[in-house]
Amino acid sequence: DRAGVAHETDRLGNLAASFPGAAPDAPSVMVFAHMDQLGFIVRKIEADGLIRVERLGGVPERALASQAVLICVGEGRDVNFAGDTNTKYDPTGHVQVVLEGNFEIEQPTAEQIEALKKVLVWQAARWKVPISTITVHRDHAGTACPGKNLAALMPKILHDLDPNYRPAAGKKTKLKKKKEDQ
Repeated sequence: DRAGVAHETDRLGNLAASFPGAAPDAPSVMVFAHMDQLGFIVRKIEADGLIRVERLGGVPERALASQAVLICVGEGRDVNFAGDTNTKYDPTGHVQVVLEGNFEIEQPTAEQIEALKKVLVWQAARWKVPISTITVHRDHAGTACPGKNLAALMPKILHDLDPNYRPAAGKKTKLKKKKEDQ
């Protein structure tokens, strides 16, 4: 609006703007940028080390041949900076581990569970965090994350990592919305 350019936005947040050209018969020019995150998600690591990925955000297949890739564990960010949670709590000081899937509907695969265990052990050791203090997203904010199916497995996962693990007294087990998250 401030630039005086005619534009419109759709329900998904896509922005279309028109810039009049000097010649009426000039071709149209389109500039586009992704709103989503381009990249890949690792779906499986084969015994021989082959990494099977799924494309995210419209990466064209023709752009993939012989390209170098960077594989990041978790969010690939420095934990000294707060990650994004799409909720209103401040995750500063939290190590956030992302396990991809809709675990409200899907069950995590055995491979995902084993990878999660490895990442939790690694991060707990790196940051000197006792397994007994590991929590899930919904313990801190009004969200269903990590989904009922993964949440139901977390006590066993944590017990597998530490046989002395017992859920902390007062740890939330049900979704409770805070006023600021409603």
